[in-house]
Amino acid sequence: MKSASDVLKFYYHLKLAIFYANNFMLQHPKTVFATLFKNYITKINWIHTNTVTSIELCKNVPDVIDILKEKWNSEIFSEMAVIDKITLLNDDQMNQLELVIDEILKGEKITVEFIKN
Repeated sequence: MKSASDVLKFYYHLKLAIFYANNFMLQHPKTVFATLFKNYITKINWIHTNTVTSIELCKNVPDVIDILKEKWNSEIFSEMAVIDKITLLNDDQMNQLELVIDEILKGEKITVEFIKN
């Protein structure tokens, strides 16, 4: 699970790089960085294509390839929003959330009950 998690983080950051590069190019289209970023996006897309079409990876870890394809085609904003919110949690809240996430990843169904303090 750890290695798949690291691969997904790598992919998340590739998508994030594309997001910020596109954002920059929209705001500053006639800059040297915009030209560089356009080339970098092409290279990042090549990394994705090369990864998900690798015969070796498709043969040995087809489930990971399916997840990578799904993640690549998904919207990045939801993931960004969750990560932003997680950074605001204190240690106790983080520990509680980690337990919940562990159970979800095991396939357990979770029911959330909100208790007003």
